[in-house]
Amino acid sequence: MKEHAKTLVFDFSIRIFHWIFAFLFLAAIIIAKTIDDDSPLFTLHMLAGMTIGFLIILRLI
Repeated sequence: MKEHAKTLVFDFSIRIFHWIFAFLFLAAIIIAKTIDDDSPLFTLHMLAGMTIGFLIILRLI
């Protein structure tokens, strides 16, 4: 029996983008649901959102 070569549908950069995006999105949701808006840690929520926005712009370019 002949083995088939593994064909990747998406390249490495797309996979990295996806996993970083998913991690940041999940982190932003968890922070929003568990930390009060007045907490200094809430800035991490805003940072995650800005990074997600940057990733989307980078992906579109």
